[in-house]
Amino acid sequence: MKKLVSLLIALWMLGSLAVFASADEPVELTWWMFTATDAPLDQAMVQEELNKITADAIGVTINCVYIPTDQIALKMASGEYFDLTFTCGWYNDFAMNALDGRFYDIEGLVQELTPTLWESMPEMLWQGSYVKVDGEEKLFAVPVMKDYAIEVFWIIDIDYFVTEKGMEIPATMGFTDIEPYLEAFKEDYPDEYPFIWSISGPTSWSNFVDWLLEEAMIAVSYQAVGTEDASKVQLCFEMPEFIERVEQLHKWYEMGYVNPDAAITQSLARTAQGVIQSGQGFYGADSIWSNARQKASAISRFDGPALSTYSLRGSLTAINAASNHIEEALKLIEYVNTNKEYRNMMRYGIEGLHYEFNEDGTITKTQAGMDGYSPVAYTQGSYSLSAVEASPFPSVPADPNMWQVVWAGYEDAVSSAALGFSFDYTPVQTEVYACSAIKEMYWAELATGTSDPAEVFPQIIAELEVAGIRDIIDEAQRQLDAFLAE
Repeated sequence: MKKLVSLLIALWMLGSLAVFASADEPVELTWWMFTATDAPLDQAMVQEELNKITADAIGVTINCVYIPTDQIALKMASGEYFDLTFTCGWYNDFAMNALDGRFYDIEGLVQELTPTLWESMPEMLWQGSYVKVDGEEKLFAVPVMKDYAIEVFWIIDIDYFVTEKGMEIPATMGFTDIEPYLEAFKEDYPDEYPFIWSISGPTSWSNFVDWLLEEAMIAVSYQAVGTEDASKVQLCFEMPEFIERVEQLHKWYEMGYVNPDAAITQSLARTAQGVIQSGQGFYGADSIWSNARQKASAISRFDGPALSTYSLRGSLTAINAASNHIEEALKLIEYVNTNKEYRNMMRYGIEGLHYEFNEDGTITKTQAGMDGYSPVAYTQGSYSLSAVEASPFPSVPADPNMWQVVWAGYEDAVSSAALGFSFDYTPVQTEVYACSAIKEMYWAELATGTSDPAEVFPQIIAELEVAGIRDIIDEAQRQLDAFLAE
């Protein structure tokens, strides 16, 4: 009997020790990340090294799952488990998911549990992560410290346009001032296309209006700032500047400047997007885009700088409201945004294999890094914390101190009349979903210039009217007026 009791006690102790041992195991967090095409080839290798660091430092490891734009909405709707996710206005719609209760409200918790994270960013940047729900401001994500005013640039091949053609590329130009470059290329290569687009059209082409809810296609105008219409909520298809830009896209398509299959091409890497591209960026982005394109590239700004709630939401990390590890997820976000060694590894990979440090503090990617590990860096965490990537092109030098120049440039930014405002669409939720479905039907053809806006706009507007777009606009205007009155 005594032997039996002793055996039972021993088994109980072993079980207890197993429980304590498992309690010391790091918590694995699933992190949904954006990709334009596929996950990096060396993701597993880099992830293993990242996990060695955080397992020891904060008791956490990560499992990164890369999801393209056209799949993220379905993944969210399916209820599949995740702990953290990249979100913004154009990917995994931040406002809609926050209002739908899919993201966890970290207000109070982030200040208390991760004060270093809270203090690492200006108050203005945090404001973009707040969404008003039932009259109460809630904090649904952690912003990424990066460029936070909208500036959109043409990205222009230097070898062809400057070296071969002798054309100058100014620091700024109008949207249509790119036409001489398009004409020159088409004349030399009549069977090719200077623009090679996917279904999104030229990157960031529509960010010249302040989107209050892009899924419902309602916005206020930057051009109207300083006038009585500055805070007027409008349907984009009824905004003169929007109509003009879509007409221009269609003109370029008709002239043969755009690949004919753009409206059905799901995604394209930078290296496949032609001699003239576009992108939302900042001073110094020419060296980044040159590295991404693997060709020397000059940039010329055609939109911005402009500040809005939308721009402040350019890159966010949200925690799943259904996550089993809220505090651990927040601790990880803090680590990513404040630990330089970890941030460099997450962005560039393994030192000595994927990149090397230079004397000035910049890094240079190896061929293994370019081939095997090039995640979308601004979606992961603090863009400005990681080292600046050097440029292999003498004509496009990288500035190690570019972020100070970027932020100083925002002193002249145009501020939207709706800066700080977040539209709570729940009173018109059914109408928003209906209008969003209509957008999905038409947007790709408009963004790529495939459709004639003169024919399509009346049709879209008629369908939106039936779906309740005027109720959405009225509700947004009511809320914006109340916000401004406060």
